[in-house]
Amino acid sequence: AEMAARALARVALRGDQEAIDAVLGGLAHAHELVRHAAAEVLAGLVDASRYASTFNALMSCLASASASTRSAAVLALGKVALKADKNAVGTLIKHLEDRDETVRTA
Repeated sequence: AEMAARALARVALRGDQEAIDAVLGGLAHAHELVRHAAAEVLAGLVDASRYASTFNALMSCLASASASTRSAAVLALGKVALKADKNAVGTLIKHLEDRDETVRTA
């Protein structure tokens, strides 16, 4: 599933709803590597029409026990967040204090 998510990112167009839905589903996958890959590739697929659902899915990833998942979600949120989105800014500031260095430095 991890490799499939990365392959999907290479062939799908930005805004492809079916691809976005598949990758959003990967954010809830049981395996950490799949969640990490989904968060990474999401930024290249999402357009403004799916911002709210993407933001909410990334917020769920930021609550993960996995530092890898949280760091990928921080990176993805930094790429997809709308300029001056106070929720995104507040969330990213909060994660500057994350217990794991990989999240703080993402």
